[in-house]
Amino acid sequence: MDSDCPSEQQIFMSMAGDQASWRQAHIAFLILIAAWAALYWSSLWSMVRAWWDTGTYQYGFLIFPIVIWLVWNKRHVVSTKNVRSSRWAVLGIIAAGILWLLGVLVSVNVVQHFSIIAMLPCLVLICYGNEVAKALMFPLGYLFFAVPYGNFLVGPLRTVTARISVRLLQLSGATVFLNGHLIEVPIGSFEVAGACSGIKFFIATTALGTLYAHLFYRSWRRRLIFIFAALIVPIIANGLRVYFTILIGQTFGMQYATGTDHLVFGWQF
Repeated sequence: MDSDCPSEQQIFMSMAGDQASWRQAHIAFLILIAAWAALYWSSLWSMVRAWWDTGTYQYGFLIFPIVIWLVWNKRHVVSTKNVRSSRWAVLGIIAAGILWLLGVLVSVNVVQHFSIIAMLPCLVLICYGNEVAKALMFPLGYLFFAVPYGNFLVGPLRTVTARISVRLLQLSGATVFLNGHLIEVPIGSFEVAGACSGIKFFIATTALGTLYAHLFYRSWRRRLIFIFAALIVPIIANGLRVYFTILIGQTFGMQYATGTDHLVFGWQF
């Protein structure tokens, strides 16, 4: 028998040691998560309120359940990794804590929300180490979709939507004038308001498109192409939505392009 081969007792002791390391890591992670939630409760609550109060970010309620599901699906792969705490991640926690404090001082919620989410990958590194964090890279990165941000895109999206719809109306032979975000046609005027910018579709489709690309494609090239499509398609679709709404108003009457019919047609498009 080869003396270099480990004995059954050595193998058993190694497995027992691994199980003990995982158990200790789980306990430490739960304690740190509880402390994280207690320390940053006000910022967590303001993030949840942003999901609830603003229709644009209601998809945020799905992010944490999706991340938990992704981690659970990776459990067999992750269980083969070595648990070795990364003390360097403490610097990440400190940096995120300083950034959060600056967000509090200047009363900028998005900075606070980004900071507390950035702490979670650092906690994984502290408790489980680099190998586990690398195996969970996508779920940990996907957590940042929970941060309610993107309002700065409303203005540019309004402009793009207005220009797409006006160009399509021109190609349809309609008489149309564009004044900022106001589209003027013979039957009346239509404003591409903030609610019509398509920001809801854009952010939610980006988040779900990124998830879909991760789950159903293996090559990075295909993933990036699909994510790019997830960014572009909702912009084009929203331009078509405004175009057809105005076209319906011109064809069948203004009453069909406003009120309840406007909402129904909008959801259909």
